[in-house]
Amino acid sequence: MARAEIERAWQAEELAMSAISFWEMPMLREKGRIEYADDVSLWRLEQLGQGLIRSPWTAKSVSAPTS
Repeated sequence: MARAEIERAWQAEELAMSAISFWEMPMLREKGRIEYADDVSLWRLEQLGQGLIRSPWTAKSVSAPTS
C-alpha cells in the first residue's frame, strides 16, 4: 500500500523528500545502513530534475508541540 501511494505521488509530481534526508544519506551509507552507487549530490540533482520536491527543513517544521 505504501509503495502504491509513493508511486501515485511520483506520477502526480507530489512526492517530497525532506531536505535533511539528503544530508543523512551519506552518513547512513558510511555506517553501512544503506547502499547506493551514485554520489548523493548527483542523485539528488537527478531526482529533483525528475520531479521530486525538496521539502524545506525549518525551525518551525521540526519544533516540538507545546502543551
